Amino acid sequence: MVGGWLVDHCPLHIRNPEVATTVSLWKKANPHPDILLLGSSRLGYFVRTDELAALTKEKHSGNIFNASLLAGEPIAIEFLTRLLLASENGIPRLAILETSPDLLMRNNVYFEFVITRQLTETDLPKYMREILLSHTSISRLLSSRLIPFFRHRHELLKWAAETARYRSELETLQIDGSQSAGRYGNSFQGDRDRSERSTVPMAERISTGTHRFESHLRNYQIAGGTSAAFESTVAMLQARGCFIVLLEPPLPSAQRALFTTEIQRQFNAFLQRLQNVYGCEFVDYSDRLPDTLFVDNHHAGNAGSLAFTELLAREIVIPMWRNLDKEEPHQ
Repeated sequence: MVGGWLVDHCPLHIRNPEVATTVSLWKKANPHPDILLLGSSRLGYFVRTDELAALTKEKHSGNIFNASLLAGEPIAIEFLTRLLLASENGIPRLAILETSPDLLMRNNVYFEFVITRQLTETDLPKYMREILLSHTSISRLLSSRLIPFFRHRHELLKWAAETARYRSELETLQIDGSQSAGRYGNSFQGDRDRSERSTVPMAERISTGTHRFESHLRNYQIAGGTSAAFESTVAMLQARGCFIVLLEPPLPSAQRALFTTEIQRQFNAFLQRLQNVYGCEFVDYSDRLPDTLFVDNHHAGNAGSLAFTELLAREIVIPMWRNLDKEEPHQ
């Protein structure tokens, strides 16, 4: 019980350093970002934010901020979005929010990470159905609550060390996964480079990755806390006057083949409802890049990120910004 309480009250930059660092960069960004990218490492791998800014500078002179997270599924993104919008650093005019059938489902691959990085005891009733759908999630929950000193030993030891030194280490955090950060938010350049240096055959990387997702997609359902969190993110952004583009990023053919007709039906119906209610726009780029530009079953390599960034600039950012400029100035 004491260990669980300590975990629940652990400072954000200890328990979830990636989110804490992202929020810190957002607050310090100058000029304040008026375009916000939200998503998982898929979007992170795809977007070269500095090059996106260069490609769009003739039409957009503001700042673009990439807030993509490792394992950034909808519940994690909702949590991050609340923190970003709660800051005093203004509101973006345009938000590009990643979506995909395999991330919106109730039992998505990345939900287990939310349990250890984010959920507190008061959150458990809300997400208990999602937890019970996965043996891995149940294991993480039990270890987090019953043996928290072991499950969270690194976080708790770091907190203890920080307290003993009487100073914050937020500015020198090393983000898990070696993701780096800078002026434009989070960068995944190092991750792309390491993926391209992998000696594992591409066929094996794709097979291993698709198998992991396939097991979660067998009982597909867009319902519960995951889809509610995604809609909550859209609603928060829309309520603050932000125009939202829902973007389905490219995927290799093997990953797309996992999405059955029923999966696509549920996914399309959910997105259509969001467009009707919140006035957002959906852009499907799932088949826009060839398989040769990926480094596994859902991440782009360097050539893929260059190609996608050019598409994003030309087909989404520049046209959307032109339309926004025709409207009344954002307040």
